[in-house]
Amino acid sequence: MEWRDRYEQYGYKGLEYLAHNRSYSTELKLQAVKDYLSGEFTQSRVIHKYKIASRTQLRNWIKKYNSHSSLNTYVGGAKAMAKGRSTTWQERVDIVLYCLAHNHEYQKAAHQNEVSYRQVYQWVNRKPSSNEQENVELTRVMMSIYEKVDRTFGYRQLTLHMRRQTGFSRISDIEKGLAKSSRKQALVS
Repeated sequence: MEWRDRYEQYGYKGLEYLAHNRSYSTELKLQAVKDYLSGEFTQSRVIHKYKIASRTQLRNWIKKYNSHSSLNTYVGGAKAMAKGRSTTWQERVDIVLYCLAHNHEYQKAAHQNEVSYRQVYQWVNRKPSSNEQENVELTRVMMSIYEKVDRTFGYRQLTLHMRRQTGFSRISDIEKGLAKSSRKQALVS
């Protein structure tokens, strides 16, 4: 909408800078899009009829409508800069599972769990480090060796065998991690 149009429609208030975005109901958005797509109204007439802030706004709604996205009501300012808080590993897992189940709604997950958008985004899109990938591979090798010897190797024998086979020195750290997870499983069972 040109400045003249805004002045004609809203008066001086139409020319003032708005510190926040205007909010339109889902019904109004849908009706405006349908009116335009019916061919009865031009974009300019739809903008004047529904008092939409700009032609770009209407075009964005039309794009969303045509791509079968939802035309949800704007709920107000972004909370993306909210300060994050400390979270447990299980909370992070739950948040990631929520995002994956709800079409990657990072903002909603961040708001519900009182963490920052950035934290949620990073947890969902996290790539394992090379050390983590190596640890997974070492764990697989370790478990296969342990199974081959019918679980008769003790800690020292397994560590010695693994060091000879792989040449890695972090085997004891991985074994400690396995011991912790097996204790957790024993407690849960």
